[in-house]
Amino acid sequence: MLARSAVLVHHARLNLHLKSHIEDVFSKPVLHRVLHLLSAKTAEHDVLEALMAAAALIASARGAIEEVDKRFLTDKLEHIELFKHVELEEALKLFMRDVNNIQTDSQAGTKAALSRIGALASEPQLAYVVMGVAHGIADLHSDHSADVEAQLLKIAETLNLPAEIEVLAEQIAPGKSGSADK
Repeated sequence: MLARSAVLVHHARLNLHLKSHIEDVFSKPVLHRVLHLLSAKTAEHDVLEALMAAAALIASARGAIEEVDKRFLTDKLEHIELFKHVELEEALKLFMRDVNNIQTDSQAGTKAALSRIGALASEPQLAYVVMGVAHGIADLHSDHSADVEAQLLKIAETLNLPAEIEVLAEQIAPGKSGSADK
């Protein structure tokens, strides 16, 4: 009888503790993390949004969007394991949405795109992928205008990464970047 009473007291205390901290459990940052843990599709969508935002910033800085930009993105998505189930048309819609937002209102569109990119700043491996795609789309055309370089720098700063491709390569694979001075 005494043991059962102790168990009931323990459960009552636990229940009161839970009730008093329920707001903490459902606060936005905690809830956001829990949802990401529960839903791989949500996390996948955040990465896709960041990739398309970075590509849109670079492509918009160059001017008119070309078919080669879209082809590059679909080729990359087909080769990244995380995106094997992504509808390529959906990805291109996200890309064009960001391009249109940037071209319609440069300041607001850029801020929104950088916000989507910033969602991955605490995930270094994913940040490297985003930065790699940004450099890849920038390198599709031989000219790196000052606008393209400025956007690469903004993306890098948002992700807390260096903007220079050589420095990125060294961070990703130390000693294997292939620079001439090694």
